[in-house]
Amino acid sequence: MDKVKKGINNQAIGFLPILLFMFLDNYLSYLLSFTVSFIFCLLCVFFFQIFIKEKIYQLSLIPSGITFILYALFLLLTPDQLLYGYTPLIIEIVLVVVLSFVMITRKSIFQRIRNAPISIIKRAVIRTSVNEFYLVSQIFLFFFGFHSLFLAIYPLFPREVPNEHLDFVLYRQLPVIFGILIIVYEQIRTRLMKRNLEKEVWLPILNDKGRVIGSMAQSVSETSNLKYFHPIVRIAVLYKGMLYMVKNGKQAKVSPDHLDHPFSKYVIFRHSIEGTVRDAIGSLSLDKSIIPHFLLRYTFENEKVKTLVSLYAIRLETEEQLQHCKNGKLWTTKQIEENMQANIFSEYFVKEFPYLQNTILLAESIAHGNNH
Repeated sequence: MDKVKKGINNQAIGFLPILLFMFLDNYLSYLLSFTVSFIFCLLCVFFFQIFIKEKIYQLSLIPSGITFILYALFLLLTPDQLLYGYTPLIIEIVLVVVLSFVMITRKSIFQRIRNAPISIIKRAVIRTSVNEFYLVSQIFLFFFGFHSLFLAIYPLFPREVPNEHLDFVLYRQLPVIFGILIIVYEQIRTRLMKRNLEKEVWLPILNDKGRVIGSMAQSVSETSNLKYFHPIVRIAVLYKGMLYMVKNGKQAKVSPDHLDHPFSKYVIFRHSIEGTVRDAIGSLSLDKSIIPHFLLRYTFENEKVKTLVSLYAIRLETEEQLQHCKNGKLWTTKQIEENMQANIFSEYFVKEFPYLQNTILLAESIAHGNNH
């Protein structure tokens, strides 16, 4: 969770050097304002990329720096009179041009991130930061682009008497106000996002060897086009030598509306498998006579999911215990065999049944001395 939250930060802060320049230009010379703001931009780069131990990808400092470099060319090529009168508008137009080129790179940048030879966790952090950066850049591009366009046609409006105060607000104060409001908005939005992530159910991400290498919000994993490797527990319920089966819900990611074990649950990040088994069986875990037995651990994968399954079994002795399960039906081994080709059982169960049939179901059949 902490790794993903790290990628969510206020990317609008990276535009502070530009806003600082626009503000200082109202009170200082454009050359001094540029010098102070550019140094501040360099200090921001140092602070975010070097001083902070855990690197924060403040990507919006890149277009800010490019904007300052392009503006420096105006210092060399443009008359002082033009710079003195229209400095805020010039740097605003330069920023709009830079952000326009930035937005063009969006598709190719995300493609490079997908193909980069890095870990899933690092890719998730970078992708989150880049996504936030493009979102903020789009907001700045919209507001500053609209403002620049408005100022281009503003002199055409008929006015009897020039209003210097209104002109000062429109040309010099409004861009700074826009920028500050965007920063505040982004700060509130990212804070709310992080709070929502704290309420999320977080699943461990496994590598091919079954070791935990990170975590991911379950909602993100379920909606992602990529398959992340997560652990899950499944509990078979036996009663008098028969399996108790229930129908999966329509929202199940694997085999909706198919028959399956009554209990299954993803292992939550930093939770134990044994604790997850107890959580999965709910109130049955309070009955000391019911002891979950570990049966099998295997990897399951289809076109939608990849899971490391820990299969357990519990044996119920009374109908009262059976009532704690979801609404379902008891199936004998013979009934399951006869319906195995009818496509009514889940993909998980189809893979598990041969093992169950030759181990615990066989033992149950012998113990009860019946012909199930």
